[in-house]
Amino acid sequence: MTRKRLSSSDRRDSIIEAATGVFARSGFSGAKTLDIARAANVSEALVFRHFPNKVAIYRAVLRTIIRSQDETLKVLSGTTPDAGGIIDLLRRTFLHSLLGKDAHNAQGTRIYFSSLGGDGTYASLAYRRSMRLWLDPLAVAMEEARKAGDITGQPMPPHNAFIFIEHVSSIMLVSRTHEPGIIPYEGDDEQLLENAVRFCARGLGMTDAAIERHRDLMRTAAPDKAIDAPATPKAPARKTRSKAA
Repeated sequence: MTRKRLSSSDRRDSIIEAATGVFARSGFSGAKTLDIARAANVSEALVFRHFPNKVAIYRAVLRTIIRSQDETLKVLSGTTPDAGGIIDLLRRTFLHSLLGKDAHNAQGTRIYFSSLGGDGTYASLAYRRSMRLWLDPLAVAMEEARKAGDITGQPMPPHNAFIFIEHVSSIMLVSRTHEPGIIPYEGDDEQLLENAVRFCARGLGMTDAAIERHRDLMRTAAPDKAIDAPATPKAPARKTRSKAA
Protein backbone atom coordinates (compact mmCIF):
# COMPACT_ATOMS: atom_id res chain seq x y z
CA MET A 1 0.00 0.00 0.00
CA THR A 2 1.39 3.37 -0.99
CA ARG A 3 1.97 5.69 1.95
CA LYS A 4 0.45 9.15 1.60
CA ARG A 5 3.04 11.87 1.06
CA LEU A 6 2.76 14.83 3.38
CA SER A 7 3.20 18.46 2.50
CA SER A 8 6.35 20.10 3.80
CA SER A 9 4.50 21.87 6.65
CA ASP A 10 2.63 18.72 7.67
CA ARG A 11 5.84 16.71 7.62
CA ARG A 12 7.49 19.31 9.83
CA ASP A 13 4.59 19.07 12.28
CA SER A 14 4.87 15.28 12.34
CA ILE A 15 8.58 15.53 13.14
CA ILE A 16 7.86 17.96 15.99
CA GLU A 17 5.21 15.62 17.38
CA ALA A 18 7.58 12.65 17.24
CA ALA A 19 10.42 14.69 18.73
CA THR A 20 8.23 15.69 21.67
CA GLY A 21 7.97 12.06 22.71
CA VAL A 22 11.70 11.47 22.28
CA PHE A 23 12.67 14.54 24.33
CA ALA A 24 10.12 13.59 27.00
CA ARG A 25 11.67 10.14 27.38
CA SER A 26 15.35 11.00 26.99
CA GLY A 27 15.74 14.70 27.77
CA PHE A 28 17.65 17.05 25.50
CA SER A 29 21.07 15.51 26.11
CA GLY A 30 19.90 11.92 25.70
CA ALA A 31 17.80 12.48 22.59
CA LYS A 32 19.39 11.67 19.23
CA THR A 33 18.27 12.96 15.87
CA LEU A 34 18.29 9.37 14.61
CA ASP A 35 15.79 8.46 17.35
CA ILE A 36 13.61 11.38 16.30
CA ALA A 37 13.77 10.27 12.67
CA ARG A 38 12.76 6.73 13.60
CA ALA A 39 9.89 7.97 15.76
CA ALA A 40 8.68 10.14 12.86
CA ASN A 41 9.15 7.23 10.44
CA VAL A 42 11.43 9.27 8.18
CA SER A 43 15.11 9.33 7.36
CA GLU A 44 17.54 11.39 9.42
CA ALA A 45 18.39 13.29 6.23
CA LEU A 46 14.76 14.35 5.91
CA VAL A 47 14.77 15.61 9.50
CA PHE A 48 17.73 17.83 8.63
CA ARG A 49 15.88 19.17 5.59
CA HIS A 50 13.41 20.74 8.02
CA PHE A 51 15.70 21.54 10.96
CA PRO A 52 19.41 22.43 10.85
CA ASN A 53 20.22 20.69 14.14
CA LYS A 54 18.83 19.18 17.35
CA VAL A 55 18.66 22.57 19.07
CA ALA A 56 16.30 23.86 16.39
CA ILE A 57 14.06 20.81 16.82
CA TYR A 58 14.01 21.28 20.60
CA ARG A 59 13.08 24.95 20.27
CA ALA A 60 10.23 24.08 17.92
CA VAL A 61 8.99 21.48 20.42
CA LEU A 62 9.12 23.99 23.28
CA ARG A 63 7.18 26.60 21.28
CA THR A 64 4.43 24.05 20.67
CA ILE A 65 4.39 22.94 24.31
CA ILE A 66 4.18 26.52 25.57
CA ARG A 67 1.11 27.21 23.45
CA SER A 68 -0.46 24.00 24.76
CA GLN A 69 0.39 25.02 28.33
CA ASP A 70 -1.29 28.38 27.84
CA GLU A 71 -4.47 26.70 26.62
CA THR A 72 -4.45 24.25 29.54
CA LEU A 73 -4.02 27.02 32.09
CA LYS A 74 -6.83 29.04 30.56
CA VAL A 75 -9.14 26.05 31.05
CA LEU A 76 -7.95 25.44 34.61
CA SER A 77 -7.73 29.05 35.77
CA GLY A 78 -11.38 30.11 35.72
CA THR A 79 -12.63 30.46 39.31
CA THR A 80 -15.13 32.39 41.39
CA PRO A 81 -13.57 34.67 44.03
CA ASP A 82 -14.48 32.65 47.13
CA ALA A 83 -13.74 29.43 49.00
CA GLY A 84 -15.91 27.39 46.64
CA GLY A 85 -13.98 28.73 43.68
CA ILE A 86 -10.69 27.70 45.27
CA ILE A 87 -11.99 24.19 46.01
CA ASP A 88 -13.22 23.83 42.43
CA LEU A 89 -9.95 25.18 41.05
CA LEU A 90 -8.04 22.59 43.08
CA ARG A 91 -10.43 19.84 42.00
CA ARG A 92 -10.04 20.62 38.31
CA THR A 93 -6.27 20.91 38.64
CA PHE A 94 -5.87 17.53 40.34
CA LEU A 95 -8.47 15.87 38.14
CA HIS A 96 -6.27 16.87 35.22
CA SER A 97 -3.21 15.47 37.02
CA LEU A 98 -4.96 12.14 37.57
CA LEU A 99 -5.11 11.68 33.79
CA GLY A 100 -1.36 11.02 33.89
CA LYS A 101 -0.09 9.72 30.56
CA ASP A 102 -3.50 10.44 29.00
CA ALA A 103 -3.30 14.16 29.78
CA HIS A 104 -2.80 16.03 26.52
CA ASN A 105 0.20 17.86 28.00
CA ALA A 106 1.78 14.80 29.67
CA GLN A 107 4.88 14.79 27.49
CA GLY A 108 5.30 18.52 27.92
CA THR A 109 5.25 18.02 31.69
CA ARG A 110 8.00 15.42 31.41
CA ILE A 111 10.08 17.85 29.36
CA TYR A 112 9.45 20.47 32.05
CA PHE A 113 10.92 18.12 34.68
CA SER A 114 13.86 17.39 32.41
CA SER A 115 14.48 21.15 32.25
CA LEU A 116 14.34 21.39 36.05
CA GLY A 117 17.14 18.83 36.22
CA GLY A 118 19.07 20.59 33.45
CA ASP A 119 19.73 24.27 32.86
CA GLY A 120 16.23 25.28 33.99
CA THR A 121 15.60 27.68 31.09
CA TYR A 122 12.34 26.18 29.90
CA ALA A 123 11.09 25.41 33.44
CA SER A 124 11.64 29.04 34.45
CA LEU A 125 9.75 30.27 31.40
CA ALA A 126 6.90 27.83 32.08
CA TYR A 127 6.55 29.10 35.65
CA ARG A 128 6.45 32.73 34.60
CA ARG A 129 3.81 32.12 31.95
CA SER A 130 1.64 29.98 34.22
CA MET A 131 1.73 32.53 37.03
CA ARG A 132 0.64 35.23 34.61
CA LEU A 133 -2.55 33.27 33.88
CA TRP A 134 -3.23 31.75 37.30
CA LEU A 135 -1.95 34.05 40.00
CA ASP A 136 -4.36 37.00 39.95
CA PRO A 137 -7.59 34.93 40.11
CA LEU A 138 -6.14 32.80 42.91
CA ALA A 139 -4.99 35.87 44.85
CA VAL A 140 -8.44 37.50 44.63
CA ALA A 141 -10.18 34.26 45.67
CA MET A 142 -7.85 33.87 48.66
CA GLU A 143 -8.42 37.47 49.73
CA GLU A 144 -12.21 37.19 49.50
CA ALA A 145 -12.22 33.84 51.31
CA ARG A 146 -10.21 35.40 54.13
CA LYS A 147 -12.66 38.31 54.37
CA ALA A 148 -15.49 35.77 54.64
CA GLY A 149 -13.67 33.92 57.43
CA ASP A 150 -13.16 30.81 55.29
CA ILE A 151 -9.36 31.23 55.35
CA THR A 152 -7.73 31.94 58.69
CA GLY A 153 -4.31 31.97 60.31
CA GLN A 154 -1.01 33.34 59.05
CA PRO A 155 -1.49 34.72 55.52
CA MET A 156 0.39 32.96 52.75
CA PRO A 157 1.65 34.91 49.72
CA PRO A 158 -0.51 33.84 46.74
CA HIS A 159 2.71 33.52 44.73
CA ASN A 160 3.94 30.75 47.04
CA ALA A 161 0.48 29.19 47.26
CA PHE A 162 0.40 28.85 43.48
CA ILE A 163 3.85 27.24 43.40
CA PHE A 164 3.03 24.74 46.16
CA ILE A 165 -0.16 23.70 44.34
CA GLU A 166 1.84 23.31 41.13
CA HIS A 167 4.41 21.12 42.90
CA VAL A 168 1.74 18.66 44.04
CA SER A 169 -0.20 18.62 40.77
CA SER A 170 2.77 18.26 38.41
CA ILE A 171 4.38 15.49 40.47
CA MET A 172 1.06 13.64 40.54
CA LEU A 173 0.73 13.96 36.77
CA VAL A 174 4.27 12.95 35.83
CA SER A 175 4.24 10.01 38.25
CA ARG A 176 1.33 8.60 36.24
CA THR A 177 3.01 8.80 32.87
CA HIS A 178 4.25 5.25 33.52
CA GLU A 179 2.25 2.07 34.04
CA PRO A 180 1.82 1.35 36.85
CA GLY A 181 2.19 4.75 38.49
CA ILE A 182 5.62 5.39 39.97
CA ILE A 183 4.43 6.79 43.33
CA PRO A 184 2.50 4.29 45.52
CA TYR A 185 -0.49 6.44 46.48
CA GLU A 186 -3.15 4.71 48.58
CA GLY A 187 -6.79 4.58 47.57
CA ASP A 188 -8.63 4.99 44.28
CA ASP A 189 -8.77 8.13 42.17
CA GLU A 190 -11.82 9.44 44.02
CA GLN A 191 -10.01 9.25 47.36
CA LEU A 192 -6.76 10.60 45.94
CA LEU A 193 -8.55 13.58 44.41
CA GLU A 194 -10.25 14.47 47.69
CA ASN A 195 -7.03 13.98 49.68
CA ALA A 196 -5.09 16.29 47.35
CA VAL A 197 -7.78 18.98 47.44
CA ARG A 198 -8.02 18.85 51.23
CA PHE A 199 -4.23 18.88 51.62
CA CYS A 200 -3.83 22.05 49.56
CA ALA A 201 -6.97 23.77 50.87
CA ARG A 202 -5.78 23.30 54.44
CA GLY A 203 -2.33 24.48 53.44
CA LEU A 204 -3.90 27.72 52.22
CA GLY A 205 -5.48 28.13 55.66
CA MET A 206 -9.02 27.13 54.70
CA THR A 207 -11.17 26.07 57.63
CA ASP A 208 -12.62 22.57 57.87
CA ALA A 209 -16.09 24.09 57.93
CA ALA A 210 -15.48 25.83 54.60
CA ILE A 211 -14.02 22.67 53.08
CA GLU A 212 -16.97 20.55 54.23
CA ARG A 213 -19.40 23.12 52.87
CA HIS A 214 -18.02 22.49 49.39
CA ARG A 215 -17.34 18.77 49.71
CA ASP A 216 -19.64 17.97 46.79
CA LEU A 217 -17.11 19.69 44.51
CA MET A 218 -14.42 17.17 45.49
CA ARG A 219 -15.64 14.46 43.13
CA THR A 220 -14.25 13.10 39.89
CA ALA A 221 -17.67 13.63 38.35
CA ALA A 222 -18.84 16.85 40.00
CA PRO A 223 -21.73 18.28 37.91
CA ASP A 224 -21.03 20.98 35.33
CA LYS A 225 -17.35 21.17 36.26
CA ALA A 226 -15.68 18.77 33.84
CA ILE A 227 -12.47 19.78 32.14
CA ASP A 228 -12.59 19.87 28.37
CA ALA A 229 -9.00 19.37 27.29
CA PRO A 230 -8.04 21.89 24.60
CA ALA A 231 -6.80 20.61 21.32
CA THR A 232 -3.03 20.45 21.16
CA PRO A 233 -2.02 23.36 18.93
CA LYS A 234 0.11 22.66 15.92
CA ALA A 235 3.35 24.40 15.22
CA PRO A 236 2.84 27.64 13.28
CA ALA A 237 2.93 27.31 9.55
CA ARG A 238 6.17 28.33 7.93
CA LYS A 239 6.63 29.82 4.51
CA THR A 240 7.83 26.76 2.64
CA ARG A 241 7.49 25.38 -0.79
CA SER A 242 4.35 23.31 -1.19
CA LYS A 243 6.08 20.30 -2.70
CA ALA A 244 5.64 17.02 -0.88
CA ALA A 245 8.28 16.07 1.68
